[in-house]
Amino acid sequence: MRKMSKAALVICCIFAAFLQEIVHADPSKPEARITLIVKSSPDSAFHSNLTIYSESILKAILDNGIHKKTNHKPISDTYLIAARQRWSKTYRIDSFANLFDEQFNETIEPPPFVKEKLSAYIDLLRRSHYGKKISWNEANHMIAKKSKFSVIDLETGLRFQVQRRAGSSHADVQPLTKQDTAIMKKIYQGKWSWKRRAILVQKDNQFFAASMNGMPHGGDGIPNNDFRGHFCIHFLNSATHGSGNVDLTHQLMVYKAAGKLQEYIEQASPYEIVDTFFIAVNQQDLELMKMMFLDLKDQQFEWILQRRMNNIKAIRKISNHISNYDEEEWENLLSVPVPVTVSIYQAGGGEQKLSFIFQLKRFSLTDPWKIDFIETDPFTLE
Repeated sequence: MRKMSKAALVICCIFAAFLQEIVHADPSKPEARITLIVKSSPDSAFHSNLTIYSESILKAILDNGIHKKTNHKPISDTYLIAARQRWSKTYRIDSFANLFDEQFNETIEPPPFVKEKLSAYIDLLRRSHYGKKISWNEANHMIAKKSKFSVIDLETGLRFQVQRRAGSSHADVQPLTKQDTAIMKKIYQGKWSWKRRAILVQKDNQFFAASMNGMPHGGDGIPNNDFRGHFCIHFLNSATHGSGNVDLTHQLMVYKAAGKLQEYIEQASPYEIVDTFFIAVNQQDLELMKMMFLDLKDQQFEWILQRRMNNIKAIRKISNHISNYDEEEWENLLSVPVPVTVSIYQAGGGEQKLSFIFQLKRFSLTDPWKIDFIETDPFTLE
């Protein structure tokens, strides 16, 4: 599914960038095409794609690229499908415009001129796919009370109409009709949930990065829409109405909707990484979880990670971080232990209170923090 109604300027820029490649395609050679795809997760039904017809670029990638063996599959939202007539192959593209071949566990580094072109095309496509990250102060003025707008789920691509009814620290909104409520409930697999989801808010042909929950609560206002109450939409730096605190899970979904989630992880402190670990478990978000680990060698690790994560119904931090390092000290370190006490609710079991030590590591002072290992690993609990 593609989002077809993005700003015309972005589309014109993309087409202009590709026009030369399309015009100079050689009709005497087998049809060669490269399709770039951007989607927020491997299983996302909502994606944006663009196809280039160019034998020269395809040949440069496949025949002139540098092949290197690797055990590290990149975490990326961008894919490339290379195709000639009946043959095609899908690669994942990393942030340096290198291709990863999952079949042979190798990277393909295209020639510099091809990497430059791919990087430019991918940047345009990602800007078309994701929403603009705006602060709550901006959103509060741009999406005024009583205004109507569209909500697009970033994973399913399902779209429904809502109206903002209230909210001073975030937007309290309601589906407009019974049909809109039915679509929203379908996004949550037929059950209302507090789970946060990354969404795009479309207002006046602009797309903004946001996060919603899926639980009717509080005051009502629109009759005959099968939705008793309202639900919440958060933007960057918005807060909850009860505590007045910024909800980190909502904020992470805002970053995801803006295509900036990995950027957030790469700039996070050791303590923010640990908090994000808990969120990934509660959200059952494997892609978010993989962003935080130092060692992701193979598919078996991913499978084990997913299976063990499924064994935990919920995890909740019940103690503040205790560390021997203040902020200025850990900024000059390459490894930091983060002790924390949590309550774990296992699938089919009761509550357990346990203490863990997260060992975080980085290879240089400019590298992002990653989880190296966890003492008394919650994933080993069966």
